[in-house]
Amino acid sequence: MTPLADTLLGRTSVFFGWWGDELAGMLPSWLRDSGSGAAKMPVISVEPDGYRLLDPKASAQTGWRGASPPSSTLSDLLAGNHGLSTKQATAGVTLRFPYAYCFVRSVELPTAATADFARLLNLDMERATPFKHDEVYSAFAVDTRPPSQKGKTPLRQFIVKRALLSGVIGDLEQLGVTVARIDCWDEAGHAPLAAAFRLTGDAPPRKSGGFAVGLAATAVLAAALSIYAGYSIISRLEADLATLDAKAQALRSTTAQKRAAEVSVRAAEATLAAWDILEKTTVPKLAVIDELTRLLPDTAWVTDLRVGTDGADINGFAASTVALLRALETSPLFVDATSTSAVTFDTKENKERFNIHVRLRLQPTVKQNGDGGSQ
Repeated sequence: MTPLADTLLGRTSVFFGWWGDELAGMLPSWLRDSGSGAAKMPVISVEPDGYRLLDPKASAQTGWRGASPPSSTLSDLLAGNHGLSTKQATAGVTLRFPYAYCFVRSVELPTAATADFARLLNLDMERATPFKHDEVYSAFAVDTRPPSQKGKTPLRQFIVKRALLSGVIGDLEQLGVTVARIDCWDEAGHAPLAAAFRLTGDAPPRKSGGFAVGLAATAVLAAALSIYAGYSIISRLEADLATLDAKAQALRSTTAQKRAAEVSVRAAEATLAAWDILEKTTVPKLAVIDELTRLLPDTAWVTDLRVGTDGADINGFAASTVALLRALETSPLFVDATSTSAVTFDTKENKERFNIHVRLRLQPTVKQNGDGGSQ
């Protein structure tokens, strides 16, 4: 082969090798691991009755159980006939823990940001949960439920506290075993989840040669974050505005009811006050007539009587108007009896025509009994 052909072949290999690494970095962890050495690693399973060592080659046949008897300690597990070889311990093992160790949450992310799901989930985790990225291991898998809207991908994120596994990892390192991968049993405990937990970083490291692709990925990530953040803010604002509108409407309704009640109470109080004043300041007309009947002599009579709230106008004929004024002044019901016009003598009646005004003394109403008399 000529030097030119060697050069072209070498550059082509480097190019496709770099591009393959870039594409691999954009795949989910479970898909990358399915074609890597992770599927061949021995598995140390943390279980309620101790620890088990599982052989991946026989796991599908044994249902991930029975590869080794349970051991109460890691040193007993690794020291038995089912222990790891030095080559396996150095190459690394998969540490698998129960599903109950996980905190699981459902999230929807823009499908356009598929390559950055891991970073977006970790950012959203620190925003929406009390977990910090450096305190947990996290993994995710695509959920089978349908998305709420077009252009979204439903995901399930699995989170486990590092403190739960730090003791086991530390014990394995002291025994010379490298933990190269961490995963989790499913809810039934029969098969592992199709998601691996990252030991370091938010995502697999990229090759340094992909500057342009890295720049493009950063731009896509920034755009996705902006869209997601804007959508989240708008959704929260709309929900808050709807809540505030409902509260304002309820407050307006309550205020209107209170105002109507206050108006009704004030109207009732004004009516009661008016009735009270009327009751205390008005003398019944029947009482005025009874009093006039008692005071007028037989030689006098009334032709017109007008009774108001505070006085009465009396018109009629009498033998002596002056004597009639004196008689009215002696009454406990009348006060300030005065003649409102000149006294004239009527030759036809042979008596004086009088026009008298009296003021009524203010006192409680005199109640009438059944036979017309006063009590």
